[in-house]
Order: sequence, then structure tokens, then C-alpha cells
Amino acid sequence: MLSYGRKKIYIVLFFVIVAVVATFYVYKKTRINAGKEVKSNTESMAKNNIKLLKNDSYFDKFYIKENKVFIKCELVIQNSGDKDEYIKLRANMESDYNNGLLKSPIVYGYNKKGNDEFLVPANSKKEYNVSFIGDFAGKKQKSNRNLPSIEIIDGSTI
Repeated sequence: MLSYGRKKIYIVLFFVIVAVVATFYVYKKTRINAGKEVKSNTESMAKNNIKLLKNDSYFDKFYIKENKVFIKCELVIQNSGDKDEYIKLRANMESDYNNGLLKSPIVYGYNKKGNDEFLVPANSKKEYNVSFIGDFAGKKQKSNRNLPSIEIIDGSTI
């Protein structure tokens, strides 16, 4: 039979373990970057009237050039609003960061000309060739071929 003092210690340890596990679970579900929440799924995310159509978008390929990792994706973005909008794209590549491909889990999208802004015409659905670019961490292996978790940010109306 355990003494009263040992029971208290086991109860306290139990609650500490539960708290640590709960904290880890919440941390894995949401990530905070520069005060903005980055969703941990790849569902279509809206910014005003702008939506990423996940089912029509896909990961294409990746390559490494001059210590930069280029993750190429074909994205279909829809603007259901009445005004043209400029957007920027941010992706959470946590698995590639953990795998040793990227130095940071957060990467930003660029078009073929190297510009980080994309014009999305009013009342349109358009395909964009996007390169998410990050610093190479040393391991030349991508963790999967899934579309990353993408967030539409910084929309400005023309």
C-alpha cells in the first residue's frame, strides 16, 4: 500500500504529464509566426474574396540551387469579388524543416519573374505557377509530395 505522501506525488506527476502532453498537442495543431496564425492543414483558405482551390492545385517538383530550395506548385486561385486584388502566399513546410531540407518551416511564394505578389483578377479562377523558396538546410530529400499548407496573405485591392 502506498503512503499518503507518495500518492500525492504520483497525482502531481500525473497532472504534470497531462499538461505537457496537452501543450505539445496544441503546439502541433497551430503554429505562430510573427504574431499570425498559420493553419496546420491544407484546406482552402480565404482572404476577403480570394480562395485557394486545393482540389485543383498540386505540388509539382522541388530542386536546390545556390543553397536555396525551390518548391514548385501549380495553384488555382479564385477571386469571387468585384475588384482585382494583389496577394502574397506563405506556406508552412514543417515536415521538410523537421526532415532537414529547409532551415525554416515558413517559406514564401514567388512567380516566374521572382515577384512575391500575384494579381488575381476580379470574378476569375486562375492557375499560377508558384515557387516557394527557402534556405537549404543540408538534406536533399523532400518528406512528401503533398501540397503544403498555404495561407493567402497581404491582399490589397486595386
